[in-house]
Amino acid sequence: RLFPLQRTRGRANWANRPLLWLCRYGDIPRFFYHRHSHFLHQGARGTMNEEKRSELLSYFLKEEYGVLPSFSDVHVYYEVVDEFPDALKAHRKDLRCHLERKGRYTSFGFDLFVPPKPKGVFIFLCNRPVGQISKKEIDPNRDLKSSFYPMEAILKRGYACCAFLTAEVAEDKAGFRFGMNSLFPDINHEDPHSYGTLLFWAKGFSLIIDYLKQDPLTKDLPLATVGHS
Repeated sequence: RLFPLQRTRGRANWANRPLLWLCRYGDIPRFFYHRHSHFLHQGARGTMNEEKRSELLSYFLKEEYGVLPSFSDVHVYYEVVDEFPDALKAHRKDLRCHLERKGRYTSFGFDLFVPPKPKGVFIFLCNRPVGQISKKEIDPNRDLKSSFYPMEAILKRGYACCAFLTAEVAEDKAGFRFGMNSLFPDINHEDPHSYGTLLFWAKGFSLIIDYLKQDPLTKDLPLATVGHS
């Protein structure tokens, strides 16, 4: 079955087009199509040709996710808003990532729980609908013990965890106005290669990882990201 072109959730233009649709209508280079897959490989079976690999990555960057704006002139700093050494038998930190660019400012929060002798850290993205429901889903006070974010089970198994709301990083459906989008009013979103919302959510992950790699509690731990389909 072939599906029509769609654009949803303010993401990159090509986000919901199946590969079959693209191949049939000639929107992608022919080497993506399975009949030409031998062009991707050289040497050992399953080893991708480096030139084709670079071309493939470049294509998905431009056409699927968009090109991330440069953060070279963005000042990023972190704030420990609150800290509890013994919360749910773990060390809790309520944190905020602040970003400033050319007089514009935004921030987003994330809550970190680290048990004694942690094995690793799960970074959890909550993309539930904006509002009170989504905040309760990852509530660090655990007034609602949601199965959507089973923090107690994660901590009991010896893993640290932290969570953030996508709505604070970049809005899902309201265009490109809030959160990190507000830092880049000069971006032309009519350009089909400009970034989509998913890319800023990924940047949110990246900024949290930057923090975790400098916090003494987590800097040497392996990381995993969870929460987006």
